[in-house]
Amino acid sequence: MIASPERLRDDLEDRDERAASAQFTAIWPTGRAELGISACPRTTEFIFSSEDHCLVFLIGGGAERAEMRIGEGAAASSSIRPGSAWFIPAGQTVRSTWRSSGLLRYIRIFLSPASVCAVARVSGWESVGGGQPDLVADPDIRNPEILRIAAEIGEETRRQGKGYQAYLRGLAQCLVVQLVRDQIRPRQRDCDDCIARRGPNAWRIRRAIEAMEARISESLSIDELSRVAGLSPFHFSRQFKLETGRAPNRYLVEIRIERAKLLLVANLDWPLPMIAEAVGYRSASQFSAVFRRETGRSPGAFRQGVQALSVGTCLPGSLSRG
Repeated sequence: MIASPERLRDDLEDRDERAASAQFTAIWPTGRAELGISACPRTTEFIFSSEDHCLVFLIGGGAERAEMRIGEGAAASSSIRPGSAWFIPAGQTVRSTWRSSGLLRYIRIFLSPASVCAVARVSGWESVGGGQPDLVADPDIRNPEILRIAAEIGEETRRQGKGYQAYLRGLAQCLVVQLVRDQIRPRQRDCDDCIARRGPNAWRIRRAIEAMEARISESLSIDELSRVAGLSPFHFSRQFKLETGRAPNRYLVEIRIERAKLLLVANLDWPLPMIAEAVGYRSASQFSAVFRRETGRSPGAFRQGVQALSVGTCLPGSLSRG
């Protein structure tokens, strides 16, 4: 059963509400989660910072009006309700003023920079110079997959059944992948910037790229992509290379391999045939051959390397957690 904010809120209410910080806590090698309650007077000022990345998901209570500033970003003002969530990158300070009353019920999920670094590095999203990748603060997380995973982490933190740490570690890995997709997308931004500077057919090429990403499990031909772009196959191939610097088939292979890396990281129990099918290859052997050609490693060796990295160490040249 998928956890819901309402169920978690009810479980917290069963505890003594006079205890303003009653919490369930769970810890795994690359992070921790806190499920708890805090008293909130009519007007409350919060100042918070952590050496870890932090996702906060509100499951009960709220604020009629809240003003929040994360790091050097502009202050955001809005109402805060159950289901609201915000992301605070490691080392940044959030300052907020809430106008509310009663008890706040929340999930706070802390993720080590090393775990984010590992996913970003193997996915080709490392920062310039090899340091920690920059994650963008977000005072209003809307991605439903992030909210679903956060609620499930909260439920498992409350329940703590057999093997809960392994389960939480898997959920946290999925959460990291989602945050990396949302909060840092340098390749996508580079492509967007490149296309924005190009010719009148740039929007047609963007449509073809979006089709590649959305239909990555399908066998897409040049004819099909050119129809999406509204160009002849000949002109489409020419314009695509002009706009992106790569041929369409080359670009599609890169997208598939990057998606496969994420699936290998986030779904450690998925067999290779399942991953191969998810990224558009007819067989595990075909997928493995292309993956080895593109990365220099087999999918299995890549997955083992990621598991070793995610235990808590970051690759050379990046900041690691002490």
